[in-house]
Parts: sequence; structure tokens; C-alpha cells
Amino acid sequence: MVSTASIIGLALQALLSFTVPLFLLIYLIRKEKISIRTVFIGALVFILFSQILEKSMHLYLLVQNQTTANFFKQPFLYALYGGLAAGIFEEVGRYLAFRYALKGKMERKEGLALGLGHGGIEAVLIGGLPAIQAIFLSMMINQGTLESSLNGQVPAEMIASIKTSLTVTPPYLFYLGGMERMIALIIQIAMSLLVLLAVRKRNLRYLLYAIFAHAAIDFPVGLSQAFRIHPVWVEAFLLLVGIGLIYWILSTRKWKDEFSRI
Repeated sequence: MVSTASIIGLALQALLSFTVPLFLLIYLIRKEKISIRTVFIGALVFILFSQILEKSMHLYLLVQNQTTANFFKQPFLYALYGGLAAGIFEEVGRYLAFRYALKGKMERKEGLALGLGHGGIEAVLIGGLPAIQAIFLSMMINQGTLESSLNGQVPAEMIASIKTSLTVTPPYLFYLGGMERMIALIIQIAMSLLVLLAVRKRNLRYLLYAIFAHAAIDFPVGLSQAFRIHPVWVEAFLLLVGIGLIYWILSTRKWKDEFSRI
């Protein structure tokens, strides 16, 4: 049986993943006059560079090519690879979007909008939709219909894995999953503003800062499973990162005056 607490945690994760980006969208449209087009471009950057291009590279290097797959089984190398891959693909994607798709639009609000689109669609695709699917699967488990419903469509081993994951995972981890999606949204907005600086100041140094900052955040998360670090400590680390980046995002409000003098 999947506990009621677990199902509530999944529901909260789904609720946060859908409503927080929507709330921020409405708020930033009213407060900062952000462009829906820029938000849409940010979403496309995530889908193209992270979900298509980056995952295609992962498929080749971590699955299809046995030489590189064996090489990256070393935890430090895997975590380093994962962090740098995410940083390079996502930050270069943002840079290209600012440089070409949003050419001439370099106000702070464009960075906020692009980051919201990027992080918002990530929250929906990685946090919201999987949580909803997990809720339906949990209900099927509790009703005793999981095996009969998925039989012939999903391998028996995968059905057993789904059942074990949902019934054994402590409920609080599902609540932490919702928090993690919100922190990821903050990170994407902060990184978008940093990449915007690279374009605005015509200095690729800021793009490198964004790539390495992204990799530095992902690196300990990538190592956590190999060294069996408790998820609470991982989320505590991400929470501290999120708090620091909120402070930095708020500090960029002065860009309005600085940009007006450039």
C-alpha cells in the first residue's frame, strides 16, 4: 500500500510544480511587464538543449558507447560529467537565445522571463507530470489493479520496481521533491540573469561563470547516490543555494539604472 502521506506529498509536488510558475508568470507580467514570447523561448531552450540535445549525448556516451559508459561509472567522473554537461548545454542554449532570438532585448526583465520559461517548463515536465502519474499509479497499487492494468504493456520487472519505489519511499521525500523543483526554478532564473550579463557586457566570462556555477551545484547532487548521502542533506545544500540565489536575484534590481546608462 502507498500511504496517504505519500500521496499527499506527490499531490503537493504536482501543485507546486504547476501553480508556482503560473503565479510567478502573472506576478512578473504585472510587476516587470515581462514578455510572454521570452517566456516561451526560455521553455524551448530547456526542451531543445536539455531534453533533446543533452539527453541524446547521454544516450550515446552512457549507454550506447561501452567504452565511455564504463569510464563514467567512476562516481567522481560521472558527477563531473553530468554537472558540466548540464551547465554547457543549458547555459549555451540561454546565451544563443539572448544573442539571436532576443537580439536587442537585454533588459533585466528578459532574463527573468527567460529563466521563468526555462525553469517553469522544467518544473512541469520533471516535477508536475511525473507526480500526477505517480498518484494514479499509487491509486492502482492501493486498489490492487496495478499488475492487471499494466500487464502486457510494461515489463514485470518495471512494474515491481514502480511498486517498490512508491510503497517503500518515505513520505517526506515526496515533500522534499516539491521543494527541490522550486529551488531548481530559482536556479534557472539566476543562471539566466548571469548569462544575460555575458550578452549585455559582451563578455563571455559571465557565460563561463554560469556554466561552472551550474556544474558546481549539480556535482554534489550527482555524487550523493554513489556515496549514499542522505537526501535530507542534499536538499539542505540545495536550500542554502536557493536562499543565496534569491538574494542575488533581488540584488539585480539595480540593473535597471545601470543598463539605462549603457
